[in-house]
Amino acid sequence: MQGLFSVNSKLMAALSRIVDLVVLNVIYLLTCLPILTIGAANTALYTVCFRFGTSRESGICRSYFKAFRENFKQATGLWLLILLYLVCDIFNIFLFLQMEGDIKYIFVVFAVLGILILMVYSYTFPQLSQFVNTVGKTLRNSIAFTVAYLPQSIVITAVNILPFAVMILFPYLYAVLGLFWCLFYFSCAACINVHFLRKIFAPYIEQTALHSQKT
Repeated sequence: MQGLFSVNSKLMAALSRIVDLVVLNVIYLLTCLPILTIGAANTALYTVCFRFGTSRESGICRSYFKAFRENFKQATGLWLLILLYLVCDIFNIFLFLQMEGDIKYIFVVFAVLGILILMVYSYTFPQLSQFVNTVGKTLRNSIAFTVAYLPQSIVITAVNILPFAVMILFPYLYAVLGLFWCLFYFSCAACINVHFLRKIFAPYIEQTALHSQKT
């Protein structure tokens, strides 16, 4: 029994990780509140989650806010650009849905485009947390990842939009699960996505490391 509750036991390690996820989730939500900062918050969230279980893992708050500050300018620019495309796309969907006749079915094109934008979004900030690139190259790489790893892209995007889908389709269930969203979901979702993203990014991280050694 004493071994079960010792500092180095698996139970204590699991409890410690749960606390980490709660702290990370709360910090993430608080730093998303200004809306403008969502890009930087996502980048910081993935920076911390990628470090879980590695030699680079350190204090949650310190790692999070360091990544938040360092990536704020580029992440905010990328977020505003993606948000602009998404808002325009949603506007077009509603515009064509209001029209009469067959022309209204053009909304399907914009709905598909919206899904693709969300897939690109799902790669943009995890990528920014792991690579140093220009805004243009980050977006191009996100599009390339979306197409090249389409099955994984669908899963990652589904994990990201789940709370919002539940909110729209099942508002009562969303309200019932309010504490879960606030304490766990977003940090847990990022960890789930990192499971896929590590495998996707691994060859490119190795190439970057090799290039750095040669130069």
